[in-house]
Parts: sequence; structure tokens; C-alpha cells
Amino acid sequence: VEKLCNRVATSTLLEDRRDALRALKSLAKTYRSEVGTLGLHLFINVLQVDKNDGESVGYALDTLYNLVITDIAPSDPYYGQTTMSAETTELGRHFSEVFLQNQDHLPLVINCLEDFDFQIRWPATKLLTALLINNGVVDLLSDEREVVRNEGLLLMMQLTKANNAIQKLIAFENGFDYVIDIIAKEGYSVGGIVVEDCLVILKNLLNSNVSNQNFFREGSYIPRLTPFFDLKSANAANAKDDSDTDEFDNARQKAANVIHMLQKILRALVSPDNSQQSLSLCQKVIFQCGLLKILCELLLSSSVSEDIVLELLITVGDILRGASQNQDYASKFSLPADPQRTVIIVLLLNMVNDKTSYPLKYASLYCFKCFLYGNELGQAQLVATLLPSSVEAASISPGQLICAGLFSPDQFCSWCAAVAISHMLRQNIAQKEQLLRVQLATRVGSPAVSLLQQCTNILSENTGSLVGINYLILLCSWLNECPTAVAHLVNNPVNIPFLTTQIDRDANEHEKVMRGLSALLLGICMVYNDGAVEACNRKALRNLIASRIGVGKYRDCLNQISKNEQFVKATHRKQIPSGPEDHLYFDEEFTIMFKNVE
Repeated sequence: VEKLCNRVATSTLLEDRRDALRALKSLAKTYRSEVGTLGLHLFINVLQVDKNDGESVGYALDTLYNLVITDIAPSDPYYGQTTMSAETTELGRHFSEVFLQNQDHLPLVINCLEDFDFQIRWPATKLLTALLINNGVVDLLSDEREVVRNEGLLLMMQLTKANNAIQKLIAFENGFDYVIDIIAKEGYSVGGIVVEDCLVILKNLLNSNVSNQNFFREGSYIPRLTPFFDLKSANAANAKDDSDTDEFDNARQKAANVIHMLQKILRALVSPDNSQQSLSLCQKVIFQCGLLKILCELLLSSSVSEDIVLELLITVGDILRGASQNQDYASKFSLPADPQRTVIIVLLLNMVNDKTSYPLKYASLYCFKCFLYGNELGQAQLVATLLPSSVEAASISPGQLICAGLFSPDQFCSWCAAVAISHMLRQNIAQKEQLLRVQLATRVGSPAVSLLQQCTNILSENTGSLVGINYLILLCSWLNECPTAVAHLVNNPVNIPFLTTQIDRDANEHEKVMRGLSALLLGICMVYNDGAVEACNRKALRNLIASRIGVGKYRDCLNQISKNEQFVKATHRKQIPSGPEDHLYFDEEFTIMFKNVE
């Protein structure tokens, strides 16, 4: 052992050091005391000096694992033994303590987890697991001494970064309990940087880790998060501070903590990317424990800052998406002080108010789309507010807000309303037909016109602006898979000639989108044509495309949409845009519809 350790320490040839490490790895199983006493510092040095040589690093990690292991499974044939003596077990704990005495050693092993080479990553995982078990690292979080506890938090942040197996181990070693207890002890959202560190650990444990997400839900940890959003108590705690600077810093830290909880913890549990079963169960628990009620209250509160409201909107949206019980609850929810101001009304107000910021409009639209996802009852209720009624409304209705936004001179308000209506009709032919009944009074003393006719009228007046794109998007979504709506459009003799003119004209980059959408709408009129209007039946429109436009040119117009940079971005858009320069014409659902029709 001594000779081999000398070779590792003094040999200038990498091959010699590697051979010595291989031999020491085998000897460490039988002669743990000798190998550990003489070579522990050498194996640590290999992780630093020979880190580019994967084979040497792998031998060093395996040897360290052989030195610190205290419990070997009887079924593991690799070690050729079934039990360990008390003396050998104590030796493993001793070497673990020696290894962890220097705070620079553990990061060396953690860094090895980032290497995708199996002969490095696997022994690094085993070594970290053994160190965690031997030294009760998770138990540091329950230490009454704040200095020790806080160092434990920093260590947990490093350990939970990369490896699913270690994340699971920490979770099942009561990691969630310890972390949430610290958050509660520190005052939840007003707990300062310590709470932020705890939230980072929770995020690491939950993000993309299905096992931990299930354990978190089944272990009743979600209800323990509800006090985090008691911002009234948090504000009262902040008010006790004497210093204005301290109050400002506390408010900023509180906002950061709440945003982190919404963005990284709750959204990890209700992400649309999770399995449908896991997502549905989390949504159900969030409703049952009253957390959805608390989040809706915050959403309607006038005292919550916009940066928190943005995250609330997206989080509430994910909680509502596809969950009928949650969607029904949100549609009726209002604060006692203003019963007419429901969640849906607030979302629409944010979308159609030209004074609202771009991020808030987008976030509100996202939440609105999630509310309508798979929600046929919600779609029907919203479309009903647009239909003629003999009963005079006591307050402003969703239908009035949607119409105000759709016909707003602000092109972005108009876009939000157009997309909102598209989602009210998504995969719902009955509501597409119902929307044909909507009548609008455009001028005093003039006869009412249908919503469909008004959209085509405004479209013909805005061929060179973004407003025209908004109406084309709405019309394509409306007429798709709905022969009755197609018949209403083609029955007006000016509509089809208008579309062919748009397709046939030369265009700049912006107008190419108009051409492409006009071609898409014409194609929808052909595909979903039931022949109710004989002059514009399927055969007539096919002949029109072939003779007037040309099949090749028509296909090029459609291809201009799918090749458009805005369209490509919309297929995987996740972040909220910061301003008009970052605005997209399309949303993800429109791109899916386009590909299906194409």
C-alpha cells in the first residue's frame, strides 16, 4: 500500500499513477485503514490535478467510496462480502468526517456529477450518497445553531443541483420537512435570504424529479405552503421596522421570495410538461387545501405589485389548465367588497386596457387561455355574454370587454381580444355556430351587422396594418372545421374576391403574413365547404385557386407563414415579452391549427 501511494504521489507518468490507483481501489476493500490513512489526501489530490483524465478520476472516486462506505447490501456481489464489522463501519464514518473537514473537498465531488462519463458520474453519485448517510448532512438543517444550519443550507444547495438519486435521498431523509420548518421559523415570505436559499433547495428537489414531486404531494407538503402567501401578515411585520432602508430591502426580499415560490416551486408541481395524472392530482390538492382561493384573492387585490401579479397569473393559469373544478371555481370567484369583479373580468380588463403593460396583457391572456383549456362550459358561458339578450346587464359583461378590445384602435388590445375569442371557440363547433348570431350596432340609426361581417369589413379597410392580421387570425380560427361559418363568409360576394386579391398582390415582409393568412382562410373555405353557396362551393374555389392564383403560388403563400420567424418562435414560446418589439402575431395553439389544416 505504501509503495503504491508513493507512486501516486511521485510518478510523473500518468499511466503509472493510473495503474497505482487501480491497485489501491482493489486493496481498499480489504485494507481500508492502511489505504485510507496513507492515501486519502492523494485521492482527493487526483480529483484536482488529474481531473481531465476520466479513468484516474473514476478510480479515485471508487476508492474513496470503498473507504467511506458503512453499509453494504447482502445482494451486492461486487464487494464479495455480506456484512461489515462494527470496527469497519466506524472506520467508514471516520474517513467520511476527515473528508468533510475541508469545505473544498465536497465541491470536487459535486463537480464530477456534471460529467456525463459513466465511470465518473456513477462513483461520484455513490460517494456523495455514502457521505450524506454517514454524516447526517441533512440533519444539519435541524441544528439549533444558526451558523451551522445556514452552512447546511449552502451545502444542500450544492448537493441538490445535479443528481436525481441524491435529490431523492435528501427528500426521503426528511429534507422537505427540515426546509419548510426553516421557512416557517424565518417568517415565510419575509424571511430574508435564508428563505430564498430554502426555496432554491425546494426548487432543486422538485424540478424535473417526478419521484420527489409525488412525495411532496402525497406527504401533504403543499398545504404547508399556504401561509407563505399571507402577505397581510408579512406587511404588518415589515411595518415594525424603524428604518426606511430596511423596510425597502425587506419589501424587495419579500417580493423576490414570493416570486420564487410561484415561479419555481408551485409551477414545478403544475407544469403542463408533467404527466397528466401527476398534474391533475396536484391541481386537486391545491384546490382542496385552499391555496387556489388565496392566490385568487391576491390576484384581485390592488395592493400586490405588478411583478408578483405577473407570476400569479401564470401560476394560476397552470393550476386551472384542464382542471374543471378549478376552472369553475375561478369563473365565479370575486372579493366580497366587489362581487361583480370576478377573476375573468379582471383578466379581460388587463387585456383590453391600452394603459396596461405588455407583460401584464400577455400573462392575463395566458391565464385566460388556461381557463378555457378543455372547458366547454366556460366557452359556452363566455360566448353567451356576446349574444343578444332581453335582460339588461347590471354591470359590465365579459362580452362587452371582448368587443371593446377587438375593435380597439390599439392593435395589441385587438390582438389579445382576437386570440381570446379564438380560444373561446377552440375545438367547439357549437360555439362557432353560436357566435354567428352575434349582432353589433356600428352606428346610431344604422341596422345591426353580424360580428362576422364587421370583422370582414374592418379587414378590408386595414390590409396594410397589423390590425388586419388580428382579424385574419380570428377568422381562420373561427371558420376552421365549421361549414356553417364558412357558408356565412362566402355568402357575401365581396369576401372571396378580396382574399384572392390579397394573395395575388406583391408584398413586403409584413404583407407576406397577410398573404399567407389570406391563403389559409381561402383554403379553409374550400376544405370545410358544404356547398350551401353553390357559386362558392368546393369545386368552384379549387378552380379559382388554380386559374386565378396558381397552385404553386398558393403553396408559396402558405409556406411563407410556416417559414416566418414569428411563427417559428410561437411554436415554442415560453417567456413573456417585455414590449411591442417582442410581440408575436401567433400563439402556440394557432401554429398547431395551421399545421393540421396545411
